Amino acid sequence: MTRPTARQLQLAMATVLLLTLLGGALGRLL
Repeated sequence: MTRPTARQLQLAMATVLLLTLLGGALGRLL
């Protein structure tokens, strides 16, 4: 496996953050 680059880590963190925010918003709406 190749070592993850800073850009990939940044993208992964951003994705997790977005999913968390979306999940919280959906939870509040439902």
